[in-house]
Amino acid sequence: MAKQNGPESTRYCGGCHDPISLFAGAKNIFAENLTGMAGYQEGVSCLSCHAIRETDIKGNANYVVTQPREYLWQWETNGLERVARDFLIRAYPQQHQQLSKRMFKKPEYCAACHKQFIDQEVNRVGWVQLQNQYDNWAASHWNHKGDASATVECRECHMPLTDSNDPAAGDSVDYNRTADDHKHRSHRFLAANNFVPALLRLDGADKQVELTTSWLQGHIDIPEIRNKWADGPAVKIRIETVAIATPGQTVPVRVIMTSNKVGHDYPTGPLDMIQSWVELRVEDESGHVIFASGQRDARHFLEPGTFLFKAEPVDQYGNLIDRHNL
Repeated sequence: MAKQNGPESTRYCGGCHDPISLFAGAKNIFAENLTGMAGYQEGVSCLSCHAIRETDIKGNANYVVTQPREYLWQWETNGLERVARDFLIRAYPQQHQQLSKRMFKKPEYCAACHKQFIDQEVNRVGWVQLQNQYDNWAASHWNHKGDASATVECRECHMPLTDSNDPAAGDSVDYNRTADDHKHRSHRFLAANNFVPALLRLDGADKQVELTTSWLQGHIDIPEIRNKWADGPAVKIRIETVAIATPGQTVPVRVIMTSNKVGHDYPTGPLDMIQSWVELRVEDESGHVIFASGQRDARHFLEPGTFLFKAEPVDQYGNLIDRHNL
């Protein structure tokens, strides 16, 4: 993208995906390595979110950040200074209050990055709406404005409560929580962060993949929203076909998929990269496969004819854009 549109154009991506390098000034015409000045491989760190003071619902990283105040020996990682640092932040946790705010609870906070468009500055064509989880949710049956007890918000699904001994545990602001509930919100962001941890072999990646699979299959219970969330897997599948078939008979098969407990479009995200598909396997009474669709080969490519949920972008001449190119 830097070669095509100039290094400064990569700021379009950096606001959400590489904010540390962006704010360090790495993404400009004088930088040889656009992500090497600071925050290399950091991605979205703790401060990337916790330093945000203001957002709106335009998307594309339209937010305001401020530099948090430092505390004593904040950057020390060894020796007595490290011990003193850890003691002081526990003894005087007020220092961390600058990193917390009620705005965290609002779906509008997530909208700063989970709503995307491209315009003429990037594509030289004009304004185009891309992935947009926020407006999906806002227009869905999960959103009952003014009634928190009936509404399911982003954090309630993707950041379920977990047992905690942390000094910051508890919350008296949520309608279904108390200041001494000994809980905090999980920061795994299940179902939103799976591929990259596995690809980079990060610590805990195997557990993340396992939990995300369980989450999608509906095996993880979230007690605090049990009365307003659906049961079962994220997407339910039902097959309608004939009860009995004879050899040589053409059999119609109808697959009905229902977005059961997804708070936005399914699938969502950049649909030229992310795809879901239907895998269908028919066995006879002996267990032999007599028909299959949606199988993957040794390189994990799907066979032709697979029923796909996918978007295939084209250029102004109708030619397929076969790589992720804004």
